[in-house]
Amino acid sequence: MKKAMQIHRGEEVSEPEAEHSRPEQAAAEVQPHPVELELSIIIPTLNEETEISRLLGELQGQTGLSFECIVVDGGSDDRTIEKAQRAGARCLKAEAGRGRQMNVGAQEAKAPLLLFLHADSSLRDPETLLRAIRFFNKEMQKLRSDSLAGHFSLEFDTGSAEKSRAYRYYEEKTHLNRCNTTNGDQGFLLSKQFFQDVGRFEESLLFLEDQKLAETIRKRGSWVTLPSTLRTSARRFEKEGLARRMILSAIVMGLHESNFHAFFREAPALYRSQRDSQKLQLTPFCRCIHELLRKEGPAVALSRWTAVGRYVRENAWQLAFPVDVFLSSLTNKKMRPLLWAHDALFRPLVTAPYIEGVTAAITGGLTCIWFYLTWGYFAVIEQSSQERTNE
Repeated sequence: MKKAMQIHRGEEVSEPEAEHSRPEQAAAEVQPHPVELELSIIIPTLNEETEISRLLGELQGQTGLSFECIVVDGGSDDRTIEKAQRAGARCLKAEAGRGRQMNVGAQEAKAPLLLFLHADSSLRDPETLLRAIRFFNKEMQKLRSDSLAGHFSLEFDTGSAEKSRAYRYYEEKTHLNRCNTTNGDQGFLLSKQFFQDVGRFEESLLFLEDQKLAETIRKRGSWVTLPSTLRTSARRFEKEGLARRMILSAIVMGLHESNFHAFFREAPALYRSQRDSQKLQLTPFCRCIHELLRKEGPAVALSRWTAVGRYVRENAWQLAFPVDVFLSSLTNKKMRPLLWAHDALFRPLVTAPYIEGVTAAITGGLTCIWFYLTWGYFAVIEQSSQERTNE
C-alpha cells in the first residue's frame, strides 16, 4: 500500500511577491523515502480552524495513493495555519480571495493531478480518493487526452436526520453534468496542465470563480462525476437561509450571463456589509440592480433582461427536475420523465431559430416581473424583521 500523505512539519510560506516567484519555505521537508506524488490537494482557508483540523484528519486516513495537502490561507486571525501545520499540511499565504488562493496553491503543487477542496468538505470513506483517481485516470485513457475534469456528487450535512426536499434536490443535481450544475463544493479534479490551459481561476471575482472555471472546462473539455460522494456542511445555507441563498445565486448567475459588470463591481461591498448578519438580506442586492439598470437606460435594461431570459430558458429544466426528484423519492427509483420531456420536446421548440428571439424576450419579461415581485416580498419581510430587532 502506498503512503497516503506526505507530512510537512512546521512549514509556512509567506505570500509570493510575484506571480511566478516561488516562496521561501520556513522549514525543510523530511522525506527519508521519497515517493512520487500522484495528487496535490489544494484547500483555500479563511478562519477555518475547526474545519481544517477535521478535514486534514480525514485526509490522513485516505489510503492507497501518495499525495500532498496544500493549505492556502487568505489572512486568518484564528489558529487555522497553526492547526494545518500541526496536521502536516504545506501552508502558503495569499491575498484573500478564493480564486487567488487556489491559483497560488496550484502554482506550488508538485503532483501532476490537482484536487481543489473546500475546508468544510468531508471524506468519510478512506478509499474515496483512491477510487476517484483510478476512475479519473481510466477516463483520461479512454479520451487519450487530459482535457478532462472530475467532480464528486454531494451530500449535505444539515446536522439532523431529517433533510428537506430542497437539499435532496440540490444533492441530486450534483450527480448531473449539465451546464451550471458544477461548483467548488463538489471538488475539482484535473491535471495541472489542463488547469493551466483553461486559464486557472478568475481572481477578479469575489464569487463565481468556481462556476466560471467549470463552464470554461465544459467548453474546452468534458466533466465526469467521480465514483464517491463528498459530504459538505450546510452551515452557510442554514445561517443565511437556503431559499434566500438560492434566489440570490439564480439572480447572480443570470446577471453574469448578461455581462452586467457594474453589478459585480458593487456586489463585494454588499456582501461585506452583511458579514455579521444572521439571514441573508436580499433587498440591498435588488435595490442595487434596479439603480444600475435605471442609470443604463431602458434600451440597455431591455437587452439585459433579454440576455437573462436566454439564461433562464436554457435552465428551464431545473423547474422540471424537482418533480423528478420527488417521484424518485416515492418509488426509490431514478425517474426523470420530466427532464426527458424538457430535453426532447420543450427545449427544441423554444430554441428553434425562427422563435428563439421571441422566447428569450418573453422569458426575460417574465423574469423581470418575478424579480420585482421577489424584491417587494423580501422588502416587507426584512423591514418587519428589522423593526422587531429594534424593539
